[in-house]
Amino acid sequence: MNETDNPQLNEALRLAKAGQKARAKALLAQLVKQEPRNARAWYLLSQVVEDREQIIFCLEKALALQPENIPLKERIERLKKPQYNDPDQLALIQKKKKRTRDFLGALALVIGIIVCTSIGMSVFSSNSGERTPEPTATMAEQDAFIMCLQFVRDRLKSPGSAEFPYSGEAQTSRNGDQFAIQSYVDSQNSFGASIRTRWTCTIRHIGNDNWKLINLQFSDW
Repeated sequence: MNETDNPQLNEALRLAKAGQKARAKALLAQLVKQEPRNARAWYLLSQVVEDREQIIFCLEKALALQPENIPLKERIERLKKPQYNDPDQLALIQKKKKRTRDFLGALALVIGIIVCTSIGMSVFSSNSGERTPEPTATMAEQDAFIMCLQFVRDRLKSPGSAEFPYSGEAQTSRNGDQFAIQSYVDSQNSFGASIRTRWTCTIRHIGNDNWKLINLQFSDW
């Protein structure tokens, strides 16, 4: 099955954009157990977990499958930079690292309940004649967002300092194979000061993993 047609991925994207991160996390945890070589599933899982060490864990799984993915590598490096000098905080981080090892196992305990609940809701919806809402996001939109991040990063004064928001905060419109995405980036300017810049990226999917940049505009926040 093509990853872009994976119903679990599309459902997880819909749930994440709707703010239902717990349900999206459970679906994705189940998917990566079934398909451990699904890089997109690992990447999306990194966006719905809250613990910093769990985010790194998921991103490293995705990077192992896509070692040429520079944005992934840079994000992992930023996340691994020491965040605290306080010994108590460092001890807390070490404690969280221990929990990461059985992260997926703990999630598996609730998957059965969530799946059964989802099936029950689906049956109820079918019996009542109501249509199940279609996903509000697709893997194509997710890929377009990731490619726009790369185009934006290439034009920054300090690409390594770039911090982008979660993809669910971006405004996306689609016309066939063309996507227009609006979001923002926090990065350092020529003087080393961190500034926020709004950007609008228009790109077109031209086949396989190839994208063409149509237009990229920056404006002050």
